[in-house]
Amino acid sequence: MRRHQADGDRVPVVTGCEEMLARTVLAELGLGGVELIASTLRPGWSGPREGRHNVGRRKVEALAVAGIASCATAYSDSSRDIPMLKIAGEPVLVNAVPAVCKRVERALGRPVGRVEWY
Repeated sequence: MRRHQADGDRVPVVTGCEEMLARTVLAELGLGGVELIASTLRPGWSGPREGRHNVGRRKVEALAVAGIASCATAYSDSSRDIPMLKIAGEPVLVNAVPAVCKRVERALGRPVGRVEWY
């Protein structure tokens, strides 16, 4: 992420994680100023309820709202992100097991990059 930022790229973090939790994690990593597109909560009669769960095609919809219709590179650790990976010039899977890699490559009809981050 820092390499992309240093290159001057727009680097939104698009996650299914709840927004406040995701902001806290990013801040702990020293990435507090990163553009975040996350899941939200809404008030409910017995406590917080899911507002928008930002997964699958909803990530693409949320990116569109942020003015992003395509991207040079997208990183994911899940085949649930196939819709988001489809709009990327370079889709990259992070710590993905072979079955996930095969599923994503079959859905995209092309090879994907792979990285191991721990």
